[in-house]
Amino acid sequence: MPRAQNPSESSRADWLPWFLSIFVALCAAFVLVKGVLPARSVNAHLLERVSRLETAAQNASSERASLEQAKGHLLEQYTSVQAQLSTSGKEHERALQVQQLARKEMSETFAEQIAAGDLWIEQRPSSGANSGVNSELVIGISERVLFNGDHAEVTWKGRRFLKALAENLKHLPADQAFEIDSHFAASEDSQNDSSPKQNYKKAETKPRSGWDVSARRAASVARRLEEDGGLSGSQLIATGLSRYHSGSDASNANAAASRSIELVLLAKRS
Repeated sequence: MPRAQNPSESSRADWLPWFLSIFVALCAAFVLVKGVLPARSVNAHLLERVSRLETAAQNASSERASLEQAKGHLLEQYTSVQAQLSTSGKEHERALQVQQLARKEMSETFAEQIAAGDLWIEQRPSSGANSGVNSELVIGISERVLFNGDHAEVTWKGRRFLKALAENLKHLPADQAFEIDSHFAASEDSQNDSSPKQNYKKAETKPRSGWDVSARRAASVARRLEEDGGLSGSQLIATGLSRYHSGSDASNANAAASRSIELVLLAKRS
């Protein structure tokens, strides 16, 4: 005869499957929370980092291309500057050679005037706007070669001298510029004379102002070099300096330097 089932055993049999189901569900949830979800989060973070690294790599590649392009431009500029410096150096050498040739020719042509102290030739460092660029050749001419007394107009003898000088200057390049610096230190008697001014009938007067005399002398020499010597007026610059800004070398023993005309072969700018 079969044994009657215990009520407690029957109740245990009923809830056991439910308990196992809940346990399995909880284990699955635990695994999901502790394993799968964090793994997905880490994976997303890694993907984001990979994306940022790829973007950075692209930016670096673009910057490198820009730097390479900039480097190429700098190399082109460097090459261009080197070529200009080389050209400038050659032009400087040619200018010096031309000046030395002109100096030699004038030394031979005007040997008599040089020996008499009426003309001197010297090499002088550039000044003014061309300072530090090149050296300048300076031709100094005593006033007695070109003028009578304190007058400002060039004499006939002076005109012949300037014409011969222009023939030598024509051997220089056509764009060579000449500055005519006129120095004139008026005598004390002339400066202190307080007598009334005389009325001169001719344009050839004897003004007492050193500025007036030097300016008119510079203009007169420029006009003679252009009209008699055939030089282009665009090559000539006339400057009256009175008794100031004497550019003669201190070692030059020529006492007439303070009343002279200096023809300066201006250095070209680089």
